[in-house]
Amino acid sequence: RAICNEPYVTGTRYTRSLGAACAKTLGLLKEAAALELQEDATTVLHILRGGLNFNLREALTDAYGWNDQASAFVSAQRARSSSNPQDWVITESAYKKLHLRKVDNIIFGDVVATGTSLRYALLQLGQFAKSNDCEIHSLTFFTIGSTYSHAILDEIDAEYRAHFRNYRGSNVVYIEGIFETATNESKVSIKVDGTDLLRTNSILAP
Repeated sequence: RAICNEPYVTGTRYTRSLGAACAKTLGLLKEAAALELQEDATTVLHILRGGLNFNLREALTDAYGWNDQASAFVSAQRARSSSNPQDWVITESAYKKLHLRKVDNIIFGDVVATGTSLRYALLQLGQFAKSNDCEIHSLTFFTIGSTYSHAILDEIDAEYRAHFRNYRGSNVVYIEGIFETATNESKVSIKVDGTDLLRTNSILAP
């Protein structure tokens, strides 16, 4: 709540608060039997750079006492390709350090406005898994984000189900709300189209 409602939650306080929220949520998901993970079959995917803020390696340790969860990294920086505020492309994607176990559960997080980076990262992950004979078992995504988060996960989920025989499904965990992304039609005077997340028409936590 503090991250999404107090503008002065920044720096280390921001990342520690976000990691603590993810750790608490991981614990509650396990308690409710809504998420089944194994330490030696879980990889944290870091979508660079925003995904680093979620501190999910530490969150898994805090929630489950783990130490040996793996990490993978993919850079995905978006930019506009034209004057159209909805026209986004990936311009910075040179860095990748992907490693998966033979069967792997993927935990990752990012702030999502249009989902351009999210889609790119998951397509790259799927291609790597296929070319290296790995099976992705599940996706669990933490976000402060828009409806594009679950729309893209639906799309990727369908693709993964078609390719990975052990695939069980995906989860999207929205922190505080499912927000609207600002567009040129949004009725607010101060905004950045395709970037700002708005409470207008959003689904907010009580």
